[in-house]
Amino acid sequence: MIREEMTYFLDRFLLGAQKHRKEMHFWPLKIIFYMSSPISLTHPWMHFDGLVGHLMMISALGEDFYLLPRKFPFGRMLRNVELPHLPIKNTNGMYHASASIFDTDRKALEILYKKFEDRWAGGRKKINKSSGHFRDYMIQHIYIPSRTIIFYVCGDYDRLHDLCRLVTGLGDNTRAGWGAVRDYTIEKTDDNWSIVNDDGIAMRPIPEHLLEYTSEKIAVAWKPPYWAPECVGICAPPGAKVRLKNG
Repeated sequence: MIREEMTYFLDRFLLGAQKHRKEMHFWPLKIIFYMSSPISLTHPWMHFDGLVGHLMMISALGEDFYLLPRKFPFGRMLRNVELPHLPIKNTNGMYHASASIFDTDRKALEILYKKFEDRWAGGRKKINKSSGHFRDYMIQHIYIPSRTIIFYVCGDYDRLHDLCRLVTGLGDNTRAGWGAVRDYTIEKTDDNWSIVNDDGIAMRPIPEHLLEYTSEKIAVAWKPPYWAPECVGICAPPGAKVRLKNG
């Protein structure tokens, strides 16, 4: 990405993000996405705070979001920038937002094939199908035939409602039709299950410095941006039995 492009996208983002800087009111919420196709994932779960950060970027950049270079994570440009806060409660750097909850444990494998077709050659006589634009490939996808995806969050109802309207698909390869979302609901709840549920089960990755006890530990990212190595730590994964430290 050239310097002029970086400056343009950064200025555009910061200008668009100004509308997110407002007073927020946090409520325990339950958000349900209703799916019209199975979701494809390369990770055991999705993170709602990561999804919200992605949606805020789409909201701030508008149509320019789709012009961002694929090979350059835009988040690298924002590391030294004061960002708008996510509309989610934050305690000691951890957002009160659960990982995804599916209505099935079933998983399946699907294979997508891409084959060269003459109509795309533009009159060229020699085509390399082993590499480059016209290469043939086979991609395997793990998919989950879940009809609903649930997230629990302690956040600002109005702002999250607005952001969820932007969701048309969840997971990987939505351009191929995976993870199509047909509708969603968001409702206030009496119980706050955004970090731990009533049975003491972790609802999201929880770093060990916030834990008094955990039945399991793994190295995993626990805060956005989830692609960044510095966000990885030893955590209790979703589903572990945990006890949080007081305060």
